Amino acid sequence: MALKDNISYNAIAVAKSVGSEVVDKDHLLIAIVKTLLTEDFYEQTDEIVSDADSLHQKLLSLELSGIRPPSFSKAAETLLDSISDLESADLIVRSLSGQESKSGPSVTEQKEEVPTGDSKTSVGDFHSINGPSIGRLPKIVTDRAAMIPLISPFLISNEEFLYDGVYNTRDAILSTRYGNEQSMGRMVVTNLRLIFWSDDFDKPHIGAFYSDITYWKTNWMPLKSRGVVMNIGGRKVIFAANSNAVETASRFTRKS
Repeated sequence: MALKDNISYNAIAVAKSVGSEVVDKDHLLIAIVKTLLTEDFYEQTDEIVSDADSLHQKLLSLELSGIRPPSFSKAAETLLDSISDLESADLIVRSLSGQESKSGPSVTEQKEEVPTGDSKTSVGDFHSINGPSIGRLPKIVTDRAAMIPLISPFLISNEEFLYDGVYNTRDAILSTRYGNEQSMGRMVVTNLRLIFWSDDFDKPHIGAFYSDITYWKTNWMPLKSRGVVMNIGGRKVIFAANSNAVETASRFTRKS
């Protein structure tokens, strides 16, 4: 049986065992750990296995009474689809549990977290965004003002929302998908930085202060978008975003 199918069946079984009619990320995490344990990728003494067992017991204590066959939530299905091998499955477990991967921390995990209300405007590289998990953004935001209450919990001292627009990328730094898959979300432009909020997450996942961007070049692309090449932290990053959002950001960035 293929690894992804095995994990899928285990996730359904976990959800059913706790009386849930929906397979969510917790059930998927437990299922991946169980599967990787049988594949000898994990050992019974590993902390991640103990944590998964504790999570399973916690879910059992909720005493849910669902009777319909469990179906995957969109978030869990997206994560499942990104699994290609044991290592990618392990990365998902680590990202969901907040533990470091066996192959070392990801680039995003290495970034400094900038707390809400902080006065920093430079960290020398990308940074993680502090703030609450509030849910997935709507696919279409027609009124710019509608974005203000959504992004406000993540803004720092003296930061103001200016514009936002859809972005997409395969770049390993910005992407939240495994296996070089296309990642999409919204790029928020403020007076201090760019904030990227992936469609895969309930909060913005990464930010870049303009003062840390050492190279910025854009080019026209179809469908009201612009391609962007920028350097930050000694690396080149490539993505495409809404042309108006990019033009707004270009007022603050260093141009080639």
